[in-house]
Amino acid sequence: MLKIQKTIVNKNGDRLVFDNITKYDYFYLTESDNQFGALNLDGIEIIKPIYDKIIPSKYGFYIVEKNNLQGLISPSGLLVLPVKFSCIDTSCKDEMVEVLINGKFGFFNIFTNYLIEPIYDFTEYFFKGICKVGRDNKFGFINKKGIEYIPVKYDFISEPYCQVCKTMIKNKLGAISLDGKEYLPSIYDEVHGFDFDFGFAKKENLYICVDKTGKEIFCLDKTKGIIRTGDGYQKTFDDNYEKHFKFDCGLIVTKLYGIYHCISDNGYISVDFY
Repeated sequence: MLKIQKTIVNKNGDRLVFDNITKYDYFYLTESDNQFGALNLDGIEIIKPIYDKIIPSKYGFYIVEKNNLQGLISPSGLLVLPVKFSCIDTSCKDEMVEVLINGKFGFFNIFTNYLIEPIYDFTEYFFKGICKVGRDNKFGFINKKGIEYIPVKYDFISEPYCQVCKTMIKNKLGAISLDGKEYLPSIYDEVHGFDFDFGFAKKENLYICVDKTGKEIFCLDKTKGIIRTGDGYQKTFDDNYEKHFKFDCGLIVTKLYGIYHCISDNGYISVDFY
C-alpha cells in the first residue's frame, strides 16, 4: 500500500515529515499515525504529534486532548495545564480559562499561570475581574486570585447593580458591595435602591435607609410613629408636607395621607413606605 506523506522545511533548514500538514492562521496542524501536533508558522515544532485532538484557542493557546481528557499548551509549546481535565473552556473573559474535573469547576489565568482550584459546583464568566461562583447551593464572588471576597454563603446573590449585589439567606434580603462590605445584613423582607448612593430596606414595620458606605441615615417605625436619626429617636408628624425631617445628605422624610415618603432635594429619589 502506498503511503503519501507531506514534508515541510522550517527556517532552520530542518526537513519534517508527517502524514498530513494543514495550515491555519497562526500554526500548522500536523498528523502522524492518527495523532496530532503543531508547528508555528516558521515550521518549528511546538507540539509533538502525540494527542488525539488539538483545538486552537484564544491568545495562541492550544487545548490538547488525550483519552478524552484535556490539557492546555501555551503558544511556545509549554504544557501549562496537565492533560487531566474533563473540559477546558477558553471562551471565558479576562484571561481566565474555566476548567472542569470530577464535576467541579475552577479557573486558570493564562497570563499569570495561576490556578484557582476546581472546587465549585457553579460558575459564571469572569467580568471586570470578578466571577459569581456556587458551592453546596451557596453563592458568592471570587476575584482572579480565587479569593472569596464576597463569601460563598448566600442562598442567592444578584448580579452587581451600581456596584452592589442583593443577597438572600433563608428568604431574608440584604445588600453587599463589590468590595465585600455588607451594607445591609440579610435580615430584611425587602431591599431596594442603591442607584443614587442610597439603599432602602423593610423589616416588618421598620424602614431603613443607608448610604453606600453602609451608614444608617434613618430608621422609621411606622407603627410607633417614631424615626431614629443620628440625634436619637424622635416623634414623627401628622399629614403635613411643611413638617419634615431633612438630612445633610439631601434626603427628606415626610408624610401625606397617612403614607410616609422619602424624597431627595434634587428630585432623583422618591420612595413610598407602605
